[in-house]
Amino acid sequence: MTLTKHVNSENRKSQSTADGDKSGRPLPLSRRTLLKAGATAMPLVLTLQSGEALARSSNLISAAPGQRNENRKALCLDTSTAEPVFDGHKYDLHDPGYATVNVIRDADYYPVSPDGDGGRSGDPIGADDFCELGGGRQYHDGGWHQVDLPTNGIIVSANSLHSVSSRVDIYLNYLS
Repeated sequence: MTLTKHVNSENRKSQSTADGDKSGRPLPLSRRTLLKAGATAMPLVLTLQSGEALARSSNLISAAPGQRNENRKALCLDTSTAEPVFDGHKYDLHDPGYATVNVIRDADYYPVSPDGDGGRSGDPIGADDFCELGGGRQYHDGGWHQVDLPTNGIIVSANSLHSVSSRVDIYLNYLS
């Protein structure tokens, strides 16, 4: 940016730049010119945010496949109240936000037997796939336990939930 200083005298009017006059010497800028130029640039500088500041001020959350909390449980975010953004692995929880997180075991989940006898049928899937596919499944831990999940969930990390928890109401639903 080149600042221009206008000099008026009684008999002549000349222009020179802040970079210098014709002799190569820099011309001094008045305090008023300097403050005026600084005030023009200030709104631009104040609106820039770092990526970290933006992350702390947004309600975006992203998928973290394979992540488990400190108790080895998978945190499955129900995406029915969230809006997908970018590539479908990030979701906007809105402002004010609300999210349901289903806490499930890191286990093998079997389809529920169609005859309703409580047995397993078909091949098992892991917690990540169960979170995404949803439906009724069961796992074995000292007996068979049935769990029902909505479809299209994503696994999220405990850290990402913590980062949005001050702006988003989070309901933890312990299913197993």
